[in-house]
Amino acid sequence: TNWLNIIGRARIDNAYTDFERKLYASTDGLFAKSQGNYMNQEDKNTSTYLDFLVNVDKKFGENYHLLVNLGGSFYDEKYKSDTFEGNLVGVPNFFHPSNIPSTESNYNKSELHTQTQSIYGKAEIGYRNFLYADVTGRIDWFSTLVGTSKEYVCYPSAGLSVILSEILPLPEKIISFWKVRGSYAQVGNPPSAYLPYATVALENGNATSANFTPASHLKPEMTKAFEFGMDLRLFQNKLNIAATYYNSNTYNQLFKYELPPSTGYAFAYENAGKVNNWGIELSVGFNQDLGPVQWNSNLIYSMNRNEIKELLPEYVTDRTTGMTVKSPTEFSVATADSYRMILKKGGSMSDIYATKLKQDLHGNILITNGGVSAEENTFIKVGSAAPKYNLGFRNSFSWKGLELDFLIDARVGGEVISATQALMDQFGVSQQTADARDNKGVVVNKGKLDAEQYYGTVASGKTGLLAHYVYSATNVRLREMSLSYMLPSKWFGEKLNISLSLTGHNLLMFYNKAPFDPELTANTGTYYQGFDYFMPPSLRSFGFGVKVNF
Repeated sequence: TNWLNIIGRARIDNAYTDFERKLYASTDGLFAKSQGNYMNQEDKNTSTYLDFLVNVDKKFGENYHLLVNLGGSFYDEKYKSDTFEGNLVGVPNFFHPSNIPSTESNYNKSELHTQTQSIYGKAEIGYRNFLYADVTGRIDWFSTLVGTSKEYVCYPSAGLSVILSEILPLPEKIISFWKVRGSYAQVGNPPSAYLPYATVALENGNATSANFTPASHLKPEMTKAFEFGMDLRLFQNKLNIAATYYNSNTYNQLFKYELPPSTGYAFAYENAGKVNNWGIELSVGFNQDLGPVQWNSNLIYSMNRNEIKELLPEYVTDRTTGMTVKSPTEFSVATADSYRMILKKGGSMSDIYATKLKQDLHGNILITNGGVSAEENTFIKVGSAAPKYNLGFRNSFSWKGLELDFLIDARVGGEVISATQALMDQFGVSQQTADARDNKGVVVNKGKLDAEQYYGTVASGKTGLLAHYVYSATNVRLREMSLSYMLPSKWFGEKLNISLSLTGHNLLMFYNKAPFDPELTANTGTYYQGFDYFMPPSLRSFGFGVKVNF
């Protein structure tokens, strides 16, 4: 009808991946033995998604406007994986299972089946085109919560916005539009699958109990957030300003802590913690004609501050064994020899820790018998991978169907570390080791040390002492540029619109002091950020497009 419609959708996705990896002889010992390493993995993923949505859009009189959405969804996902991996022994670079003895091989078969059932709704009411209020609600039933005391999660939210330019006597030539807004919302993530149950592991034909206690007490991770903002347009929409402040707290993070061997388990899970994020987002847009050329410009600023307010309580009691243990004061969530990402109360989720050379009380590098030595088993904080703020500056120029767009952005602040640079120093193939040889030594504490002895220590091991390979993550680049042309429609009898476009991404680095692209990441998850270990270089890309409208 003119005020009601119903939508239903169904989708099935299937993906099959056959992944083969060959690590040839002479590959770094961190990844393979001397003859090489071979891995073959087959993955199959099937997902089914169903949903429906009822939409109501109705006006009551001249003053009220009601929008209502009610719906539900069903998501089912199945995953299977078979992985065979092992070190070659007999013939170098002969990548076949027959060349891998059982003592050097590993076979893993895993399956995962999860399901989420949801209902949700939203209602928004508008009054006289200046006041808008909305509320939403969602309930998710997660299969990963089956076996706990509460198998569903509720997420409410509410928002209010007022268009001040509709009710205040503002000068229209100066203020074209002014809206203020505020909202509160809750969202959540379920725990990993199968944690609430006592599981059995089968390894080499032997059945053993799982090394963690059944966690039937688990709760979903929950984030509660609010934000305030405004949208302002000035001088007949020539100048547009948008500003937002947000603050969120995340609770019930999933922690894993160790149990005494006498319990028969290695560790247990517990919900705890509080992580705070707050930030500001600001954008300023300007529209102006430069003679026959239309110019649009937009400057965007964003910053976020992250702090761990709480971790586990000082003592925690496992529900299964009844054992009370003193909980750790820090959690190492990412490790790679001399690299750590460690969570501590008062720190952030992106703090980087690394090992260093021995130093005296004044911070000078300690020199003994004409050489330096490593500080064993000591990790110090060397910085955070998170930027202080980000900037983006976009411009668009158009003239007679020809349009040029470009975006320059900057990431300011934060630190990254490079194990690649350390290993290049270890083998003496970096520019700075060449400079040290030319200068007849490395400058240390205003004096010089033998380059081979110094780099033999500071760049030793699999990653070097990474506290001495810390770099600023600040960088400025030409992120993207595009040039397009709309062919005159009269060429096609006013029946077609055809445009041609040429685009480029990550085109040019204006400023960067790190020996690699600091925005590359070694991991797509939360951790291992700001860590370079022979990552592929960043690439620029180009594209050409033709768009036809009938």
